[in-house]
Amino acid sequence: MLVNRLKDTQLPKGRSEDAAYFLCLARDGNGRNPIHLVAMYGRLAVLQELLDAGFQAALEKTDEGGTILHLCVKYNQLEALKMLVDISKDAWFQNAKNEDGMTILHMAIHYRQNQTIKYLLDSSQVWVKQQDAKGRNALSLLRGQANINTEIESSLRLIGARPGGHDPEEYQVMLKERSNAMMVVLSLIATMAFQAVVSPPGGLWQDDLKEGPNPHRVGEPIMAQTHPTYYRCLIRASTVAFVSSLSTIVSHVSLPCFALTDTFVLFDGAGNCNRSIDLCYITSCAGTKTHER
Repeated sequence: MLVNRLKDTQLPKGRSEDAAYFLCLARDGNGRNPIHLVAMYGRLAVLQELLDAGFQAALEKTDEGGTILHLCVKYNQLEALKMLVDISKDAWFQNAKNEDGMTILHMAIHYRQNQTIKYLLDSSQVWVKQQDAKGRNALSLLRGQANINTEIESSLRLIGARPGGHDPEEYQVMLKERSNAMMVVLSLIATMAFQAVVSPPGGLWQDDLKEGPNPHRVGEPIMAQTHPTYYRCLIRASTVAFVSSLSTIVSHVSLPCFALTDTFVLFDGAGNCNRSIDLCYITSCAGTKTHER
């Protein structure tokens, strides 16, 4: 086998394993690595050898966005699919979506692979209520076909599939995705609030003036003298936005065990930050326009 032959070559210690590892990750013109091709063609012995060398290559997606499990279903390689599912034991991997938002269960129904569907429902960790890019779950896809397999429909109903429904696991996925997006928004708000204080609207005085109607020093905010009320509102709103965003980020990062509760705290904190940054924008615009007049 390829991996064993690489190990037998006279390379410095560690080099043969490295070569085997990188060869397993090499891609062809269609964005598929060797383990993808082996699974597609059902070469189970070679597939086992490559999996023994490491599972990382099997986790790689193709350039089209699908996983090795999608390729197994697409090319009707049930035995290869069983081998990969038995080894992975990972629900997220088994429920990954391709570029069309389809899981391996969606694809098995689409290609009318009844044996694959039965195996996935009986022996894997597929989530039957996940939806594809068009909002269809497994039962909806099945009902859209002619000559519906009543046994499979009964199995889906028994598991609890309903058109338009979601699995509890899918809610966790959705919450995680929204939580990650909210972290990006909070980081942006913190940056904007910090920048509003460091570089306030109207700029900073560039000279010293000890006498006159507006005595000032270099670096002092112009808005603080020309529009003190607006400037105080700007500082207060920026401080609230900055502290709220940072404290929410810290609580989210340091309390992973309270994932669901912390996610709602994250959304609430983001709402407070958003209101504060809105106030910053309004006061800065008001101060700038008044200064221009």
